[in-house]
Amino acid sequence: MSSFTRQAGRVTELVAKPLLSLLFPSLTRFSQPLSGMIAGKRSLMKTLELENDYGVDIGILIDMHLMGARITEINIGYIENRMQAWEQLSKMSLEVSRAIIRRGEPLAVAGNDTLEKVKVLRTQMEYALRENVRGLSRMVVFDMDNTLLNGSFITTASRMLGFEDELIEIVTHNDNAFVRTKLIATLMKGHTIKEVLDVVDAIPVVEDALEVVTELKQRGYICGIISDSYDVVTNHLKNKLGMDFSVSNELEFSGSIATGEVKIPSYFLRTKQSHCSHEYCKSNVIRQLSANYAIDIKDITAIGDSDNDICMVRESGTGVSFFSQNKYLNLVADHLITVRSFRPLLEIVE
Repeated sequence: MSSFTRQAGRVTELVAKPLLSLLFPSLTRFSQPLSGMIAGKRSLMKTLELENDYGVDIGILIDMHLMGARITEINIGYIENRMQAWEQLSKMSLEVSRAIIRRGEPLAVAGNDTLEKVKVLRTQMEYALRENVRGLSRMVVFDMDNTLLNGSFITTASRMLGFEDELIEIVTHNDNAFVRTKLIATLMKGHTIKEVLDVVDAIPVVEDALEVVTELKQRGYICGIISDSYDVVTNHLKNKLGMDFSVSNELEFSGSIATGEVKIPSYFLRTKQSHCSHEYCKSNVIRQLSANYAIDIKDITAIGDSDNDICMVRESGTGVSFFSQNKYLNLVADHLITVRSFRPLLEIVE
């Protein structure tokens, strides 16, 4: 790592260092964690996951630290940097924050106090991101289970965590969405955040999801997830794919252990503006996102695969059925993707 004398460094001092002091305190010894000038062995660099934005510097530093690499900071003298506009600093701050929090959040499971602070930071960051992307006029929303993921979280969790029979009993005997959601959450009681994230990571993501999301964002689309799964799951996947937001049920944890309680966000609930009769529906989230981001619903594209996605796909300006055998979803969708690839989506949204 390099360090140097300079006249600027607002993101370093106001964003990077405070977050590092919370999540990676041993890295606060580096005076210029965002220097942008890093040398290392090629064999080591090839093993790193490089961010495709301003988070690349800090991501490399944290990843090298987590791998146990020997890291030295070398002063290379004085560098004159052109001061960035505040608008660009906002983008830089968000991307640096996301890189640090994405790497630090799994480690926070060891300390509940730290985990709560991370949740607050993440909420504040997502609010700032929402303000930052105002002015973008198009959005793509993905379902998660069997859409972004090649499988269902709760089904995979039931196998890995040992409550498969109990899940089948709940699903087959409860038609009410609220009751079913509350009962399924009880099956998560006693399981740790680490166990939950291990389940998510065991489910393959659609192979070209990251590539397509990256391309959509480069084209000026806001990208996010709407799911009836849990926020700890969707936020983890959102971070993996570099998305802007996720909306899902809020699974409660105490001391990094699930309590078995779940909160259903008001975004999902029926209002006077709802166009369907369901009390709990993803289409209500679409309407709320339209208002929050000041994007016309006709400029929102929604992608899903199941019964739960029918209203969302129908409500959006462009509805896409993804590799689905659901005949009703396929009827209401504007486009069908019949392969497990999001590449056709890039032609649909052109």
